[in-house]
Parts: sequence; C-alpha cells; structure tokens
Amino acid sequence: MKATKYKFDKFSKLGLGSAEALTLSKELSDCISERLHIILLNEMKEIIKELNEVGHNLKEYYEPMLGDISYRDDSNNGDYKCKLRIGLDTIVSVGFGDTE
Repeated sequence: MKATKYKFDKFSKLGLGSAEALTLSKELSDCISERLHIILLNEMKEIIKELNEVGHNLKEYYEPMLGDISYRDDSNNGDYKCKLRIGLDTIVSVGFGDTE
C-alpha cells in the first residue's frame, strides 16, 4: 500500500462527505482488506494446522475470499455432521466525513 496516495491533504481537497472522498475511502478500505487478508489467512492456516495435529480434521469449507475464511471438520455420508467449524469474517470500514 502506498500510504502517500491516502494523505490527509488529498482527502481534504476532495471535501468532507464528497463522492470523490467516498470513492477514495472505498479504495483505501479495499487496500487494507487485501493486506489484512493475506496476514489473517496465513495465521488461520497455522491455527488450523495446530488443531489438526491434535486430532481435528479441519478443511477449507470453501475457497477463502476477501474478508471470509471458513474451515470445517465435517462429513456427509448421507447424514451431514459438523464437528467443529471455524470462520473468520473481517470488515474494514473507512470514511471521510460521510457519517453523522
């Protein structure tokens, strides 16, 4: 992330609550989300590995998505059973003068 792209002066010039500031805020939110996703996904993989080493059989429930990581220790042999589920949902909220 190039923090200089999100300087206070740039936001100020766009104006509090302006559509342009909202667009830049969304862009910053996405940038932060992407950066955190990489870190959180790597940490979650390590946690899952540790849990599987002590007897669980956690697997990705679906492909991790930005802000949404999910694992389950489940089986479906005609009768779905979920022993343990772990989910991580992240929300990054950024705004510049667009809240009251």
